[in-house]
Formats: sequence, structure tokens, C-alpha cells
Amino acid sequence: VRKLVEQDRVDLLAGIILSSSAYAIRDYVHEKQIPLIIANAAANGITRERRSPYIFRTSISAWQQHYPMGAWVAKNIGKKVFLLALDYAFGKEATTAFKESFLQAGGEAVAEVYSPLGSTDYSAVISRIAAARPEGVHAVLSGSDAVIFMRQFTQFGLNRTVQLAVSGEVTDENVLEAIGEAALGAKSGDHWVYTLNNTANKEFIQAYRKKYGGVPNHFAVRGYDAMQFIVNAVQDVQGDVSNKRKLLEAFKSAKIISPRGFVQMDPETNNVTQHVYVREVARVDGLLTNKLIADLGIIRDPGK
Repeated sequence: VRKLVEQDRVDLLAGIILSSSAYAIRDYVHEKQIPLIIANAAANGITRERRSPYIFRTSISAWQQHYPMGAWVAKNIGKKVFLLALDYAFGKEATTAFKESFLQAGGEAVAEVYSPLGSTDYSAVISRIAAARPEGVHAVLSGSDAVIFMRQFTQFGLNRTVQLAVSGEVTDENVLEAIGEAALGAKSGDHWVYTLNNTANKEFIQAYRKKYGGVPNHFAVRGYDAMQFIVNAVQDVQGDVSNKRKLLEAFKSAKIISPRGFVQMDPETNNVTQHVYVREVARVDGLLTNKLIADLGIIRDPGK
């Protein structure tokens, strides 16, 4: 980031996958007054206590994604749920948000377990799940952790008695093929679904599959939408990105028609306001992906 700002003299920055990276560059970006469009990192603090007028998030916050799922699970899955998450900021923030509405809806967390990132064996955790006999499991895992957990969950036969209602990362399309049939039927909460019936989504999927050959996932949608926000803002200032005040105003008032639905920037938090959906892993057009089963409505991060 120092190289981009001080040597290349960029007008704005975009990207950032990990929340830890976003936190690490936050003060530098703020001090240098360089607009930063965060396309992924979801830690709440980025658009809450560490909010900056120069930083905008076009993806989602951990609270925004997981809070509405808690009440839905209590109503549709069961009141006794086992909580599992990776032991880092996003895992903890996501679980806290889920619990907030889950407990309010009369739910009971029968256990709360945090596992190290990059775990290679979840059999001990799965044994604890079996012993707790919950109605559901809410897990916040990603990458290889999601693949290993999902496979072992099915191998132990728990998928026959315990419903999975997880974070969207667990059943994201980038891991579904590696998980395979073990993922079928798993529910998850996310801001994008493959089967969303809108023109923007259909066109995006068609264009993505034509160019890359695979199935898009929510990371692809986030990257695509981040650039939509940037293009719209640059057009609003007629290409004059040197006028920082007007550029920041353009980002604050930005609205886009996204594959995930209508999305707009919340000028109070610099975090997007958007729909959050409940999905279910299924075979659709011969592809292992997620289908829409519920729209939880437009969710705004409270910003505190």
C-alpha cells in the first residue's frame, strides 16, 4: 500500500480479502486520505469504531450477514444449536451476531467451540456435536476447514439427524466441488444466491461462465460489484478523481443494480445496505450450487 500510494501515486485503492489486512492499513489510508473500496473484508470495526470517511465497504459486515440468520434458524431449524467457528476475528464476530438474534428468538446454544485456522481433523468436534444432540449446527468456516468439516460431518452420519445452518463461506461455490455430495441440503446465509431471479444475476452468471468456465461465487460477485461502485463514482465526478471531496460524496450516495439485488451505500456507516438470503445446497442445471429458499429482507448494519 505504501508503494502504491507514495511511488505510484494512485487516486484510490480497492480490494482487501482479510479483515486483519484491512485493519493493518486502516490508519495509513486514513492519514493519507486515500479512498479505499473494501471488496471483501467483513470485520465489523472497519465500518464501526474504526470507520474512516475514506473507507467504503461494498461486500458485507459480519453482523449484517449473520444476525438475521439467528432468528430464522430458531424458527425454522430448531431451538437447540451447536456453535462452531474459526478462532479469529471474523469467526467470533459472526458467531456473536448469530447468537444475538438466535437467543432473542428463544434459542439455546448447547455449546460454543472455536477451532484453529487450518485444522486438519474435526472428529473431536463432531464427537462433541453428537454428544450434545442439537437440532442444528451453525458453523463459520472457510476453505479447507469447511471441506474437512463437511466431509467428516457426513462420514459420521450426523447429516441424517442434525441440520446444518451455516455461514455462506462454508457452502460457497469455491469449495462445494471439493466437498461434493456431503454438502447437499445444507442451509446457509449470504447476500448472493446462484438462483436469484433477476436480470443482472442471469447476465452476470452467463458472462462469468463464458469467460471463466466455472460457477461464480460470492467472492466473484463482490469483486464485480466493487468495480461497479468505482465506475459509477468516477462517472459521477466526470473522471476528475483529483476532486477528492466530490469523489467521496459520489461513493456515499452510490447505488447499483447488482447480481445480488439492489445495493446502496449507507452514508452513515460507509457499509452497503442489501438483502440477505437463506440458501440451500442443491444440484441446479447439473451444477452443485446454492438455491434460494428465503429472503430475510434488506439488512442495514447498525454501525455501532
